[in-house]
Amino acid sequence: MASLFSGALREVPIFQQVEGGGAAASALGSLLAAGALAYGAYNSIYTVDGGHRAIIFNRLVGMKNIVYGEGLNFNIPWFEWPVIFDIRTRPRNLQTLTDSKDLQMVEVGVRVLHRPDPVKLVWMYHGVMQGTL
Repeated sequence: MASLFSGALREVPIFQQVEGGGAAASALGSLLAAGALAYGAYNSIYTVDGGHRAIIFNRLVGMKNIVYGEGLNFNIPWFEWPVIFDIRTRPRNLQTLTDSKDLQMVEVGVRVLHRPDPVKLVWMYHGVMQGTL
């Protein structure tokens, strides 16, 4: 009885060969490889504009201590991504009301120009992310 079933199972084909399937699979594999290469090339470059600086976050080691300047820069897709800072000088106007000696209200205004130090961008990013600044 066991020999009757085993003989019947041997005659049933599990996979059938399709003619011309090798070329279609090869074309699909080439298309997927070209897509992966294009994705990697597109996401491996980034531009830092004038007046900006970038620092890199790496999934394996964390923040790198290198500050990247203006221009075209490279990174490893998915493992690294840039954090871009604006380091241009910006004005800030501070105004307040105060009393004078003769009891009149005087409005005093101060204009402050400020910009971040490019060397300390990694330290600032750590402080902002941890909430210590």
